[in-house]
Amino acid sequence: GKVQVMGSFGNMEVMQNILRDSEIGLWCVEIEKGKALRMYVDDTFCEIQGMEHSLSPEENYVFWYERIEPSDLKIVDETVKKMAQNTHAEVQYFWNHPTKGRIRVHCGGTRDTAYKDGIRIQGTHQDISGINRELTQVNERNQMILNAIPVGVAVIRYDPDGHTEPEFISEGFA
Repeated sequence: GKVQVMGSFGNMEVMQNILRDSEIGLWCVEIEKGKALRMYVDDTFCEIQGMEHSLSPEENYVFWYERIEPSDLKIVDETVKKMAQNTHAEVQYFWNHPTKGRIRVHCGGTRDTAYKDGIRIQGTHQDISGINRELTQVNERNQMILNAIPVGVAVIRYDPDGHTEPEFISEGFA
């Protein structure tokens, strides 16, 4: 089963192109008492997941769920419960891609209250592994630059509750 972009976005084809270009996949999960969970996905979701387009909605769900990193199952399950309670929720977790290996996924969604046969949650899905790698490289480069400054530099995080914590102290500062 496939999912299509729906809603009042104007030109649906334009919206789908934007999502595809951003490598953001769409998904929808239906939960009905006494039935296997069903997951409907769009083409971008299939590409992100390395998923066969010929899977049934029930097989889609199993394919996705069984590849969640075991240490992240609890947080994914908790996030799905929040979504099912009509709360927008987001989660990042590790997922075992069939060809790429371990990837980092960002997923967000909420309940579709128009669905009356059970619970339907729907949202977006994105592989953020590359983004995380880029941020790590930028941080490492910035630390090299800051360490090269003869004077010292310290980056201190200040929380709204007044708590402070050093995040980075350059060699010159130390």
